[in-house]
Order: sequence, then structure tokens, then C-alpha cells
Amino acid sequence: MKKMTKTFGTIALSLGLLSTTIATGTVNAATYDTASIKDFRTVHTQTSVYSKPSQTAKKVGSLRSTEAVVINKNVANGWTKIRFGFETGYVKTSALKKAAANTSTSYAKNISKKYTYAMPQNKGSEFTTQYVAQFKKAMAYNDSSVNFWFYNSEPDAQGVTEYDTAKGLYVGNVDTGKLELAVPYPAKKGTSFKGFDHKKSVVFSTTATVKLHGKTYKNVVIIKNGGQQYYYAPNKGLIQLRENGKALVKLVK
Repeated sequence: MKKMTKTFGTIALSLGLLSTTIATGTVNAATYDTASIKDFRTVHTQTSVYSKPSQTAKKVGSLRSTEAVVINKNVANGWTKIRFGFETGYVKTSALKKAAANTSTSYAKNISKKYTYAMPQNKGSEFTTQYVAQFKKAMAYNDSSVNFWFYNSEPDAQGVTEYDTAKGLYVGNVDTGKLELAVPYPAKKGTSFKGFDHKKSVVFSTTATVKLHGKTYKNVVIIKNGGQQYYYAPNKGLIQLRENGKALVKLVK
């Protein structure tokens, strides 16, 4: 059987990876809604992440000022416990900032819906060419991961977090616990910002018309990040991911 000629790494970096058992708890409301930002925090100054609430404790990671996290709870003496990958860590509370909710046009996925995506690069391989994205409230065995999208894609399942704020749409990987700005608000053509992998990203268009699987999406925002292009439709979310002219992910329904 023919194997894939392109690795899955590009999509893994772009959308996040997760291979695990997921708990039930899907949202089924008929309205458009996004994940609560109550526990979402932006990082406004570069900071270290510690294993315990002390600067003498072991450092388990770091956060850039362009990233964001989800907190677990506040701890005494100016420390906050955060969800850091599949575990937790501690950062100085002073390094974090609460975010305001987005009240205008959203480019996040609707947590009350299921999304089906096509993966053209899997054609001709032993892997399925479609996957379903579904919002989950919690992971079955690990409560450090909450409110995320589970993609049952192959060869690797994925876990992605999305938070829609007044500053923009933040997207991250469950396995790292870090989020980065995906779409800045207000979305204006020519705006540059630090996006995925801390790379320079640019709002290439805010008025694109995109046809996918018999549907037409208008006023699509296109974000260029290196050789990748992300397509976000209003009140729909990510509808396509392309790299070097080839579609890696396309929304089916």
C-alpha cells in the first residue's frame, strides 16, 4: 500500500497533537458559542514555569510575552497554577493578564457543533482522509486538559484549544498548554503580528471568497504564517489550511 509522501508534522504543529482517551461532555446547544475565557490568561512578560510556587523550585518551562495559558487556580503569595501540557506548573501571577471577551465578529469554531474536515494528503495511504472535530469539556484521565477540541484524525489524533478574546483568537496545543495569536482583532489587511511558532504572521485578506465542497464562504480572513495560509470564516472558524499551494486541511461540513 502506498505510504504518505509528506509527513504529518506540519499539521501537528499547526493544529496540535493528542493521542489519548477522551471523556464525554460534548456541548449540544443550538446556538453559536465559544469556550469560556474565565480561566484564560495572556502572558504580558516573559516568564519561567516552575514545578512548585517558588523561584527556587525546578524550572519546567517558559512562556513568551506573545503566548497565553489556561489557569488552574490562584495560589498564595503571588503565584498562579496553570495547565501546562498534560500536567500543571506555577508562574508569577504578575506575569499574567485577564482577557476581555470578544463582542464582535468571531473566527472561532462553534462549540455546539461538530466539524468534518478533509485531509487530502492522506489519499492513497492507510489513513482516513477525513476527521471530525468535536468540543470536549474534559479529558478522561487527566483534569489538566479542559475545554478543547478533539480531532480523531489519523495517523495522530489531535487536541486543540481555542479562546476568542477582544484582542483576537488564540489557538494552542493541548500537549504544550501554550496558546498563540491566530487572528488579531480587529482583523485588518496588512496587520503583522507574532503568530504560531513565534513566527511573523500577516493578515493577507479579510474579504476573500472561498468555495469548498459545494459551499461558499465570504469575507474569509487569510493569515499567512511562513509558508502556510490559514483561512478563517466568520462565525465558522478554520475552514482551510494550505502550505506551498497545497491544501492540508479543508472543511467538509
